[in-house]
Amino acid sequence: MIINNEILKASVHCHYKAYLKGQNIQSTKSDFEIIFNKLSELQNQKYFTKKHIQKELKSRLYNKKKHYELNQIHIYTVFKNSNINIELDGICFFEKNKIQPILISPYEKVTKTDRLIIALQSYFIEKEFNFIVDSAKIVFGKELKETKLKLPSSSKEIRKTLSILTKLKSPPLFYKNNHCQVCEFNKSCNQKLQEKNDLSLLGTMKEKEVKQKNERGLFSVKQLSYTFRPKKNPYRKRKILPELKALAIREQKTFIQEFPQLTQPKVEIFIDIEGIPDRNFYYLIGVIVKEAEKTSEYSFWADNIENQQNIFIQLLNLSNQFNDIVIYHYGAYEIRALKQISKNIPKPYKDKLNAFISNSFNILPIISNDIYPPTYTNSLKDVAKYLGFQWSNKKASGIQSIVWRYKWELTKNTVYKNKLLKYNLEDCRSLIIVKKWLQSLSGNIEKEVLVNTIKQENIFKWGVTIFALDNFNEINAKAYFDYQREHIFLRTEKKVYRAVSKKKRALKKYNKVLST
Repeated sequence: MIINNEILKASVHCHYKAYLKGQNIQSTKSDFEIIFNKLSELQNQKYFTKKHIQKELKSRLYNKKKHYELNQIHIYTVFKNSNINIELDGICFFEKNKIQPILISPYEKVTKTDRLIIALQSYFIEKEFNFIVDSAKIVFGKELKETKLKLPSSSKEIRKTLSILTKLKSPPLFYKNNHCQVCEFNKSCNQKLQEKNDLSLLGTMKEKEVKQKNERGLFSVKQLSYTFRPKKNPYRKRKILPELKALAIREQKTFIQEFPQLTQPKVEIFIDIEGIPDRNFYYLIGVIVKEAEKTSEYSFWADNIENQQNIFIQLLNLSNQFNDIVIYHYGAYEIRALKQISKNIPKPYKDKLNAFISNSFNILPIISNDIYPPTYTNSLKDVAKYLGFQWSNKKASGIQSIVWRYKWELTKNTVYKNKLLKYNLEDCRSLIIVKKWLQSLSGNIEKEVLVNTIKQENIFKWGVTIFALDNFNEINAKAYFDYQREHIFLRTEKKVYRAVSKKKRALKKYNKVLST
């Protein structure tokens, strides 16, 4: 297998994806990957224009016999032999066979992924072409900031990734992870995981936990559901339990540890904020205000980061029109955004923003800690879809919203802006559905079950055993247990009694001879 950029980048995110890339298996690129490649290309052009690098230097294949200008940046240099085929965004040659690889990233922050990719590229080039690579450079952000990376600091991660690459001759086990939502193989891998009913489908379980369960012989969500045991004290509140989540999926019922205590204020405000994480830029706030039977919808949009504060000021001005309010949101993202804005917002609005935060209420912890609906994750999308809510765009998701925003910035096409506005308000509407559902929970036996009413099944009692796998039923049916011959016939049948007695006397005599 020839190591190239695609394999290296894939190995950082997913072992199975690296294996597929090593087998030259391709699939349709996701929208996120397409827009990321476009942003990377624009970032490269911007950097090379700033450095006055000529375009004719593009796609150069490294040649040992060729003379390279020292202390000058050479772009798109390809290092290729029988083992590797790695292309660098840029490289600088120094005396004494020293080089400094350059990676150009469109993100506003240097990510752990960027650091590991440039470190792996440097490792293979150093190994195959006998260069000395002490450091690498990463160029990032609109302002083309530069940071220097000392490669020895990444040696631990490099060794871990190298051990993965050496095992890619056969397909490795794969699990669902965060990268799946932007991966080109998402559909095919997700279908395989669904067929296996894999444990990694549960959003509360990380890869390490899944592997631990696998070592104990638990591979599917159904198998995990049979391991749930009610606690001895059923009235004591329990922590998040993947086993109970699995049981909810198997039984298609909602399990309740504790009924939520939700107040009913005069005015309910439901908010959802969209942003670009690496920029700390929040560009859209969707708001739905419910006052008695009256419902009003608002959207506050920022074209650029300079207008970011204005949309939060508009939000505060809107909320100040009402008394006795509760602001509902789903997850901690909205509160993080508000706290981030509070650092730079004008003083007259700081107290209003703090009051806004104090009146906010996060619905997600209720579902995570007390309510177990039959959904693989507790995301707003999964819970709302379980309750019957549908988004107008089937691709709608947090990642897709970032794609739409990037496309709008590149083209200024109002189609993408309208998609974002609609998606953002639909998130608010779905939040209203979830909140109503939580208030309506009543312990209906058909669909809702209180955890403290579940009876403990004693697995040691006599009777018909219910196995998680059908194969165990067959094994149990063909098992043989001769309790009658060994215990009952010994007392009733004379022939059996004599045979056993004779065997005991012989053994006693044998032990006596050994002792003398």
